[in-house]
Amino acid sequence: LDRAAAAIVRGKGLNAGQTCIAPDLLLTVGHELTRVVAALRRAHGRLFPDGLPTGLHPARRAGLSDLTGNARLEPLGAEPCISLGTDLDPQSPLLRDEIFGPVLPLLEVSDVATVSSWVQARPAPLVLYLFTRSTAAAGLVVVAYASSVRSGDVDATTEVAALVVVGAGAFAGYGWLALASGLSVATAFVLLEKSRIHDLVYRIRSEELSAGMRFAVLALVVLPLLPEGPFGPDPGVKPRAIWSLVLVFSGLSFASFIALRVAGPAKGYGVSGLLGGLISSTAVTMNFSRESAKSPPLGPVLALGVLAACTVLYLRVLVLSVALNADVGLAALRFVLPPLFAGAALLLAFLRRFTGAPVAAAEPSNPLRLVSAVTMALAFQAVLYLMHWVQPRFGAEGVLLSAAIVGLTDADALTVSMTTLGRDPSLVPVAARALAVGALSNTLFKLALAAVLGRGSFRRIGLAGLGILVAAGAAALFFPL
Repeated sequence: LDRAAAAIVRGKGLNAGQTCIAPDLLLTVGHELTRVVAALRRAHGRLFPDGLPTGLHPARRAGLSDLTGNARLEPLGAEPCISLGTDLDPQSPLLRDEIFGPVLPLLEVSDVATVSSWVQARPAPLVLYLFTRSTAAAGLVVVAYASSVRSGDVDATTEVAALVVVGAGAFAGYGWLALASGLSVATAFVLLEKSRIHDLVYRIRSEELSAGMRFAVLALVVLPLLPEGPFGPDPGVKPRAIWSLVLVFSGLSFASFIALRVAGPAKGYGVSGLLGGLISSTAVTMNFSRESAKSPPLGPVLALGVLAACTVLYLRVLVLSVALNADVGLAALRFVLPPLFAGAALLLAFLRRFTGAPVAAAEPSNPLRLVSAVTMALAFQAVLYLMHWVQPRFGAEGVLLSAAIVGLTDADALTVSMTTLGRDPSLVPVAARALAVGALSNTLFKLALAAVLGRGSFRRIGLAGLGILVAAGAAALFFPL
């Protein structure tokens, strides 16, 4: 009791109670009121024998007088001192308002449950001090305090921000001003953008979070356990390298899926096609072509989505090839840039007429598309064996023919295979040209899909746009930059 009384008197006596964290009400359970008053008086005499070192501010004096009214106040020591308010009317402003002065109301309650009810029934206090040896009692009061503070969603934003501010103050005290300033500005920015961050998080569903955890297991647990290889006849099977490709393809699909979820289908088929093209431009073309038969008025925006997905194909081939083999990627620039620029120009022209009709764009049911990623990695291994067999027998022409066949349905597996073939410096030009042949073959296949499955304005606009892409790709092959 004496230790609690000393802490309470010290907190209330700081600046004569004129702080936002000074105790404004004392509830006591299990102690006679006279014993509590005696303990507080002893603590006051020991800590402030000559009175409080700080007096009440004149501007606060009148307000505090109105607050106390006719309440009976009992001074604890020599003036200026803390005064106790006992035997108070339940409707007294001292029990309801912030005091901000050296007056401390004191109430005796019957049990801890009454304390909890008292806390929950009133506006949440900024600070609650609890002195008890009972863990159960402490838990009950803390739960009551938490429920009074929080309404709606429970989070820790305020608490974390407060800790960050304290940490920034400590850094400043140690002289690390740049770190303290940067931390404070970053915290203020996060708090300012809190609603947008929440909106982004709410768009991510449990299945995306689950997929993220599965991807982490595949990358951090499965990959290190696989042997390096190679196994079997040349060029050999390298399990770890193949699984790395699985992670590349699956990670690309996952990132694109999240981007599509964040953008939302309300952005229209143009954005959906652009993002869907990162996952599978062929799937986008097939889905949108079928949709054009069901919704003829949406033909122009569906065509825009297909054109966006097919343009992204060239960007995807370029980025992946440069990442895996810079020599092959740079050599392929002169073949890939013309159709890429042609597609970008067409998109800009279409966007001026784009209406932004809201849609429910189809999205993959599995964010990781792991089966598809494994299939592409195995296709890469098959293409690698095919190229190993074709190249010495048929030369560059055989490689280009194989690239045209493989590129019909799987441009990613072709890209990886060609960057592997290009590790031989003498085969870099052939590998770069094969990439362009495969991309052109893939675009031709999607043009055929749009022609067969598409209807109405979608077919006219889609065939015109894809035809321009095919023409630009063919011109780059026969008349390279």
